Amino acid sequence: MIRDVHPGASDVPDEQRCPKCGTDGLPVLIGLADESAVEAAAAGELISGGCMRLIDGNTWGCSSGHEWAADDQAWTQAVNRALAGRPRCRGCGGATRRVVYPRALAYLSETVGLAEEIAAGEAEMAADDGPPDVYSIRICRDCRTVAA
Repeated sequence: MIRDVHPGASDVPDEQRCPKCGTDGLPVLIGLADESAVEAAAAGELISGGCMRLIDGNTWGCSSGHEWAADDQAWTQAVNRALAGRPRCRGCGGATRRVVYPRALAYLSETVGLAEEIAAGEAEMAADDGPPDVYSIRICRDCRTVAA
C-alpha cells in the first residue's frame, strides 16, 4: 500500500512531491524486483516499476499513478532507506544485513558502494572465504540467522 499524504502535510522537498496532485512521492524502482524490493513495495516505501517497461527517466511516483523525474541523489537515498534491513528475517522478523566474503571483491560488480553500505551498518566483511561460489549472504542483525 502506498502512503497518501495531502499537500503541505509533510517535510518532503518539492521535487519529491507529485507536480500534478501534490502528494508525497516514492522512488520508482525499475527491473526485476528481488525479495528486498518486493517487501519495500508492499510496505509502501517504494514503487516497483517492473522489468517489462522502458526506462523513461521517471524516477518518482505517487499514489495516483503519476510519475516524474527528479534529483538522482535524492532517489538513491530514498531507495537505500526503503531497502535497508530487507529482506526481514523469517525467524524473528528482524532487519538483515549483507555479509560479503572477501573473494567477492574481485568478482562482483555490485561492490560499488560497498564501503558506504559498511559505513551505514548495512553490510560487513566476513572473516573467512565462505562456501564455494557464494559471494555474499544476508544474516539477521538480531538472531544472526542466515536469511533464505
